[in-house]
Amino acid sequence: MQGCEASVVSLGKDKVVIAKPLSFMNLSGKPLQSLSHFYSIKDLIIIQDDVDQEFGKVRVREHGSSGGHNGIKSIIESLGHDKFHRIKIGVGKPTYGDTANWVLASFSLEEKQELQQTVFPIVMERVFNLLKIL
Repeated sequence: MQGCEASVVSLGKDKVVIAKPLSFMNLSGKPLQSLSHFYSIKDLIIIQDDVDQEFGKVRVREHGSSGGHNGIKSIIESLGHDKFHRIKIGVGKPTYGDTANWVLASFSLEEKQELQQTVFPIVMERVFNLLKIL
């Protein structure tokens, strides 16, 4: 699929498409729109960062505005609606400097360990819980 890395996996009798846009985050809507049409996707789960939550906090949201997140804004504009699930992963706010530089910076070794050991298992649990109800 052009514009995305994508894999299709079976989950019981359902097919699940796991994808990562290859575009800049702010332009992720167009590749996602193409992917949605190609695979006739009905339900979406978007995993995103969230500067308004403390680092490591995971929150699920059914739909709504972009909340200032440019990647989500691009998705809403490209799809023409905001009716998709989001799993938001807190990255915290910068104590100084530009927010864009903050979210584009690499995680520290300690943060990477916390993500792998604590946060990602919670995210996967939330994904599976959503898949059960979709």
